[in-house]
Amino acid sequence: MPARFPLPLPWALLVAATTLACGDNGNEPDLVLYQLAATQVDADTLQDGTIRVVYQTTVTDGGNLRIAGAWMLFAVTAGDVAPQTDRTDLTGNGRVEWTLDPEDYAGISTATLSGCAQNLAPPDCAPEPLASLSFD
Repeated sequence: MPARFPLPLPWALLVAATTLACGDNGNEPDLVLYQLAATQVDADTLQDGTIRVVYQTTVTDGGNLRIAGAWMLFAVTAGDVAPQTDRTDLTGNGRVEWTLDPEDYAGISTATLSGCAQNLAPPDCAPEPLASLSFD
């Protein structure tokens, strides 16, 4: 007589895969930090002096493998960033917009955009510098 599973085989495999993905306590997945890079794709300075810079972000495993659905967290030393948190698309990419009004950069020489990426939500990793702007 063939071996019988208490669940149909596809469900048994799903339960096994889910169990393997859990952390040490069997309930929560382990935190995985990813590598986040940003490439400037657009920049504008408006007549009122507002600076708007758009970056494409890419999340990888630290090598060549891009990570779809990774959670990203962004922070800036001046201005505003949108979105502050987001997920990568199916290709491991995302976009972030950094806006600085003239009063945001008045009297400073440099402003920095930082970010980090991880597998769990909400992202609570420590953002590291991705890009900076210098002012005269």
